[in-house]
Amino acid sequence: MSVIFKAKLKAAKAAVAEKNHEYAYDLCHDLLELDAANYNVHILLGVSCQHLGKWREGESVYQRAMAMPKANVLAWQGVCALHEAEGDRDKHEAALVALRQRHLDDEHAEKAWETTHKLIALREAAGDQRRLAQALRDLARPGPLHALLSVTGADPPPPPLAELLERMYTIEDALDRKTVDSEVNKRKTRLGAGPIAKVRQEVREEVYAQSGLLDTLAQLVALHSEGGNAGALLRVEELYFEALADRLDTLGYAQSKRAAVEQLQRTARHLAANNVCVGAFEYLIEDADGDDDGGGGGGLDDLVETYMREFPTGRLAAS
Repeated sequence: MSVIFKAKLKAAKAAVAEKNHEYAYDLCHDLLELDAANYNVHILLGVSCQHLGKWREGESVYQRAMAMPKANVLAWQGVCALHEAEGDRDKHEAALVALRQRHLDDEHAEKAWETTHKLIALREAAGDQRRLAQALRDLARPGPLHALLSVTGADPPPPPLAELLERMYTIEDALDRKTVDSEVNKRKTRLGAGPIAKVRQEVREEVYAQSGLLDTLAQLVALHSEGGNAGALLRVEELYFEALADRLDTLGYAQSKRAAVEQLQRTARHLAANNVCVGAFEYLIEDADGDDDGGGGGGLDDLVETYMREFPTGRLAAS
């Protein structure tokens, strides 16, 4: 490295520090004529491009820097800052995902979580519920990101898994309802759409096939079963029962439907045994035959008696 190069590099660093970005920009181009593969010059040029609004040039500069053998995290951080300043949310999100992966590759779990938190906050601020749910799902499900929930010392700290799953359920439930209603309204007036009930059923099948809500609730049930919080378990089981009962008619495969029915029956029996959830009692009573024990341990008569006592205004109480 020549004396001239060192002097100009020092001047470029000082210009960036002093926010004299036009001068730094010109110096960096002079430096690249002397050494087109200098990593530090690329980083300084990228910073200058960001502050001068030269978005595409800055993006190209950082991409070249990332491809260099001695590339470090500065290039990934730089392109995140560039797209954030530009206001391009899609590119900013993609840059954050790439930065997170770089932190994971470097085994910097704390930094990877902090980047994930920024990604979640970005999607939340944009009101993008679908992408927000996916970001949370990536953390909650088994995989390389799940371990980030165990990170210590980060600010802010990762949320407990139960809190994360509760938030996912709230988002997924609202998103599913909104999507079904929106799609039904779009399709019901189309030529040859058929009866509204048929349109709604088709939409429900499509939307629920892509939904993660039942998986989220199943994970919450398993978590609270292991944790020993009986009250929390019953509350989540009631949500799971209601969602499963509502979606049972949308399951297309016989094997999936059979497994869902068995899960529905197990959940209803556990709820009824604890005198919880009017819907669970009504499901078991209507589903029972003369030989069924009703799931409450004392037979159908005992199940009906408990139902009448606990839910005197229930749908079946007057029949």
